[in-house]
Amino acid sequence: MGLWGRAGESAALQEFVEAVRCGLGAAVVVRGEAGVGKTALLENIVFGDVRVLRVGGVEQEAHFPYAALHRLLIPLLSAMDVQHALGLDDQPPVEAGSAARAVFQLLAEAGEPVICCVDDAQWIDPESLEALARIAELLPGSPVGLIVAGRHRHIPAQEIEVGGLTGTAGIELLKAVVNVPLDEMIAARLVAATGGNPLALHDLARELTPEQWVGTRSLPDPLPVGDRLIEAFRGPHGILDTAEDHPLVRAAAYSAATGAERRAAHAAIAAATTRPEDADRRAWHRAAASVSPDPQIAAELARTADLAARRSADSSPESSTASADSSPESADGSPESADGSTGSGGHTARVTFLLRAAEMSPDAEDRERYHLAAAEAALAAGAPQQALRLVSGVAVGARALLVRANALVMTEDEGACAQGAGLCLYAARAFGPADPGAATEALLDAVEHLLRAGHLAKGTNAAEIAAAAEELNAGDDLLTAFITIVRGGRADIRRLLEKYRDGPDDVLVRRQFGVGVLGELAGDPELLRTFRQRAAEATRRTGMPRQRGVTVSEEGLEAAERLGAGYTVSLIRSAMAAAALGRGDYITARAIARDVAATDELGLHRRVLPDLVEAAVRSGDSAVAVQAGEDFVVADTPWSRGLLARTRALLAPPSDAEPLYREAIHLLAGAPARADLARAHLLYGEWLRRRRRRRDARAALTRAWEMYDAMGDEGFAGRAARELAATGDSGPGAGRDLTAQEQAIADLAATGATNTEIAARLFLSANTVDHHLRKIYRKLEVTSRRQLQPALRRDTR
Repeated sequence: MGLWGRAGESAALQEFVEAVRCGLGAAVVVRGEAGVGKTALLENIVFGDVRVLRVGGVEQEAHFPYAALHRLLIPLLSAMDVQHALGLDDQPPVEAGSAARAVFQLLAEAGEPVICCVDDAQWIDPESLEALARIAELLPGSPVGLIVAGRHRHIPAQEIEVGGLTGTAGIELLKAVVNVPLDEMIAARLVAATGGNPLALHDLARELTPEQWVGTRSLPDPLPVGDRLIEAFRGPHGILDTAEDHPLVRAAAYSAATGAERRAAHAAIAAATTRPEDADRRAWHRAAASVSPDPQIAAELARTADLAARRSADSSPESSTASADSSPESADGSPESADGSTGSGGHTARVTFLLRAAEMSPDAEDRERYHLAAAEAALAAGAPQQALRLVSGVAVGARALLVRANALVMTEDEGACAQGAGLCLYAARAFGPADPGAATEALLDAVEHLLRAGHLAKGTNAAEIAAAAEELNAGDDLLTAFITIVRGGRADIRRLLEKYRDGPDDVLVRRQFGVGVLGELAGDPELLRTFRQRAAEATRRTGMPRQRGVTVSEEGLEAAERLGAGYTVSLIRSAMAAAALGRGDYITARAIARDVAATDELGLHRRVLPDLVEAAVRSGDSAVAVQAGEDFVVADTPWSRGLLARTRALLAPPSDAEPLYREAIHLLAGAPARADLARAHLLYGEWLRRRRRRRDARAALTRAWEMYDAMGDEGFAGRAARELAATGDSGPGAGRDLTAQEQAIADLAATGATNTEIAARLFLSANTVDHHLRKIYRKLEVTSRRQLQPALRRDTR
């Protein structure tokens, strides 16, 4: 089986092997707790033509002097010769220094590089360890290496510390060893709860049931620890000595007890837990002490689930996710964060208690009720697959339908986003006037999912949702704004953004997507930026899952189309249209922008219309250009009015265009939208060049190029440079004077240094170095590194 998450440690050991091969002998200690994967690391080293001698510590022989060293050397000599070399045929045994010199001489004269690998050093006899420490001092400058792996720093040497696996690597290991569908949220919590210990994760694969892996049954508390770790954590000082400090040691101590002993301990803790504020802990221990289902205990667990959730949410700063070395249990063994997570507002702890309530309930109807509540909590915790599995056994009702709809949208199943709005609308109608609050929430979810699905939505449309909201008399500012937009009116989007931005965290997090999408209609980039910044902060504070960013690529487009995420599809295609404009590919830009505009039922992507006007004008399609200009509705903000002026300038006759370009530049200069201002300078410069006003054109185009160059937008910077060249200017950056940073980069590049090496020397990113090199090439009128040296010499004459 392969290694996960050990690239750094493996690389360090391979470098060590190469050094020994080159005659640079040394010693290294590989240190880590039991089960962390030290042996696997040693077994995955590629030694090549280096001879390897291996020995592992054995607890039963730890009191025999030089036992380990004796076994290490047998491949080189007969047992009798080894005894003679170590002086074991004399009494008493030789001193460690003498033994070390004898062994080192034997290894150094082997005629080839040799590495000694000593594993489980905690079981190596003290005499062998002392000799190995002395040998380590003799290694520099020899073809001999020593690797000692164990739980402590057994010899003085360079150290490679092996810790627990990070979340991603731990999850990948679990995927490889678990033979059932794996809920990644549960897997992540288990990785945190075990500290990423690979042996513990391997053992969990055998100990947990399929229902526990997919989240339809509660996880054991504490987590089960296999026999190998129980033995490993016993250690020379006893299993209980370090139980208070180490979660796996606590789990090992718990696992080592009998079932009767564990139930008795839980019963005693439950009896001693009497404070009302500890009711959740009492319920948990009562359940652990019980040998059969008990409806009273089940009801007590369900009643105290919210208390457990608050306790979990309060157990870490700002509800952040638990660190890899945090304990999954409280000091008394109750699941303060029973499955390893303290984030998501405590919803994970709520799931744990409700699942335990279902398991303790003998009544099928009660079990279904607890499973539905657990599914809602799992959804709030960002575990949609677990929510879907929990709700699968619940009879269809409005609440169950709403969970299914929202969980489906959160998954990455094909067409998931497209179906959510229709299911939520159905749930809203099922709630009906009898439960107006729930119906309103379902309609808000329907709006969110419809906006996300955009033109790819299935099962409903904007008009149906608006009609249902009016029919149910659902009162909410977001719904009111949505209905107004659907009916063709102009909603007060600014007030909507400000209300949610300044409102409670939980409401903001739940509705940030829908409000943010409608917020585009406000025409105020700064207000929208503060809204999104506040939403991101609220998301971090509540520990809720963060929304994924948009990847502008063919792969991102395909993924969005597969999910049915039409809004994202339109965003990516709008960005592709703008990129085509930057390249000067106006026909492609017109086709893409026209498709986006044609599928924009609610006008949420009207920002593409100025690009469509530009592309249509440049490609000679005046009809499309005029229609797009007429469709561009603006808000009363400098940014929006600046875009309108820029669009009107493109459509205006030559006698009327210049004042509009100047107006656009003036308005956009006062708005936080540098790319739109740069475009205004570019379009104005292009217009001036076509009027043969070269001097004025150069000024505008140079300003556009400088802005695009500073933003790193190579497409539009290139377009501006080509326009400048057409004016007879030698182009931006054509002057030979290099800045101090450019000179430093040029000097290093001329010596043959790579971008990565230059970046490391100058504390820059490789991308920044590449960006500056292109400017240097233009200024020095060269095309490659080979030409830099003579060009730099010419510049110094």
